[in-house]
Amino acid sequence: MRATLHNHRVHEVRDEARASLLAYGFLRGRRRAQIELNPDTTHARYRRALLRAERIAEKFSGQDVREIRQCWAEWISGGS
Repeated sequence: MRATLHNHRVHEVRDEARASLLAYGFLRGRRRAQIELNPDTTHARYRRALLRAERIAEKFSGQDVREIRQCWAEWISGGS
């Protein structure tokens, strides 16, 4: 039972928290470098977190999805 709770915390909860933090920073106008200094962009978990963060940002932005996706792409590529 303890290992199951640990795995849940390490995988699902931690990934969701990371995605939420990225989305929150994006929506608040923070630069990505202010949120994560040295992200491992090659890791599959990081790419999943980015996809989830984009969906969270789309949900809570209150703007057109196409506009958010364009801003998100700029934000990911290093723009403001």
